[in-house]
Amino acid sequence: MGGDEIQSITFTFELSTPTFLRGYNKKAEFRMSSFVGVLRFWWRACMWAKVGSSGELYKSETAIFGRTKQQSKLNFVLVDDNISTKELTDNDPILKNNGLKYLSYGVFDESEGGDYIVAGSTSRIRIYYHSLKEEQLNSLLDALRALHFFGGLGSNSRDGFGSFNITSEIELSNKELNVILPSDLKALKSEIRIFLDKYSKGEPPYSALSETNRVFISRWNKNSEAILRNYGEKFQKYRVGLQHSFKDDTLAVKNIIDSTNAKSDLPTRIIFGLPHNYFFKKIEGQKPMRYDKVSFGIKDRRRASPLFFKVVKFGGGYTGVALILESQFLPKGASIEVILSKEKGGSHPPIYSDPDPPFSYDPIYTLFQDELKWEEI
Repeated sequence: MGGDEIQSITFTFELSTPTFLRGYNKKAEFRMSSFVGVLRFWWRACMWAKVGSSGELYKSETAIFGRTKQQSKLNFVLVDDNISTKELTDNDPILKNNGLKYLSYGVFDESEGGDYIVAGSTSRIRIYYHSLKEEQLNSLLDALRALHFFGGLGSNSRDGFGSFNITSEIELSNKELNVILPSDLKALKSEIRIFLDKYSKGEPPYSALSETNRVFISRWNKNSEAILRNYGEKFQKYRVGLQHSFKDDTLAVKNIIDSTNAKSDLPTRIIFGLPHNYFFKKIEGQKPMRYDKVSFGIKDRRRASPLFFKVVKFGGGYTGVALILESQFLPKGASIEVILSKEKGGSHPPIYSDPDPPFSYDPIYTLFQDELKWEEI
């Protein structure tokens, strides 16, 4: 395993939902660099439980994937390319269906249109490698498993687009490894649980697999878009508070506007990621708000959602899988920055919450337990 002989990992994959990947010419295409970047993300997510520090993690990662002045031990090649693209039209479900439109927010400028990789596109990837120790090869295979179970490619992949599914056995140096392809939903649940049970370390400092992870799974469906559409419709109603699920959030924001102080309660929807914005419309007959836009964030940074939703393909069809990676939500000692502004100009100097404010993941769990009624595994 540790010699210089070139060996390979080969597998077929399907992009089971529309995928938003673009090349330098802004046209939709499969980009190997995007695949490698996502694979490295899941490699880091898997390795946190096995290394002692961020420095050791970086050293282990560059030993496999390389860096600017260190050659990678891997070479990625796309073979048997069956990637199909489609122009976005006014009648496209991505624009016509409220759920899909909500999940794809920010990807398209409707006035300009664009194209995307259609659901069901397939291809094969071959990863050539050399001089890998056995534990390095196993860590790479674990990253592929994690990507298959929980990950996707392209813009808005945490919202279910670009769902990446390995659809063949993995060929490893001319040997097949039956490591990923459950034949039914029961087997899929078992495979995911067995995989996650290896990661028993406590709360990580970044998004990584650990004992704090929770996973929810939907019912089976033969149509991947139906799962994505249903999730989007219910998530939109829940997240924007159409079912009055976040009345206290609105009150908390109004209190911050009135007091220009963020030391009180923060809106709970912050847990879905930052920045997080509120807009207040003027209501006839009522006194206008002092500020009509409130933006919560971290200065000069974003905090991506800890919620990873994707559509997983298995022997009998498709299912939705949601992974919540509980971790340290903000960098140690960080505060939430709150910007109060007016539509017609004028803003208040930034105000800040207390350092390390408490955050609850309950709003995410309520979405799956009470609104979607998915099964936890």
